[in-house]
Amino acid sequence: MSARPPVTLTITFGPSRSPNLPRALAHARRYASSVDEPEPGRYAASFRLAEDHRAYGALARLLHLVERWRATEVEVDGEPYPAWLVAAMAWCAREQLRAWGTCRFRYYLDIPSRCRVCPHLDLDRALRQIEASERERAHGLDRAALALRLAVDEADPDALRVVAEALGIPDHVPDEWTT
Repeated sequence: MSARPPVTLTITFGPSRSPNLPRALAHARRYASSVDEPEPGRYAASFRLAEDHRAYGALARLLHLVERWRATEVEVDGEPYPAWLVAAMAWCAREQLRAWGTCRFRYYLDIPSRCRVCPHLDLDRALRQIEASERERAHGLDRAALALRLAVDEADPDALRVVAEALGIPDHVPDEWTT
């Protein structure tokens, strides 16, 4: 499965007494695919998100200007999402597209929330990487246990110290553990 088709993201903002309203509106008019005024003083800026990293950067900048306003609403293909989540997705997608032309984010434990709204999420790739990461983690713990056994068998204090540091084992019992 490849990335999902382009999505339409709409930021609705205003009315606001913020001095940033004119700047936010000018930014929306310059970079959004469309800007409507559904009611006086309320604006809906729509972005068509596909392959252009600049669209994601413009979206993130507009969200930065309006995300803390009470009347701001964000929708991805008609479904509401938190502005902070969409902003995180936009910055990530912008950097991935700018650097690689596609998403090359490496998934380890789970799929981050920001990725779930991104049109570049390749679910099959993400699940394969998570599964491989789980195998690598299990193998890494086996290697650490083996190194610890070897260090104990050889009674090498330097090897014990290195293994303990790698596993996050303190060299003494912290006071808070004994109270």
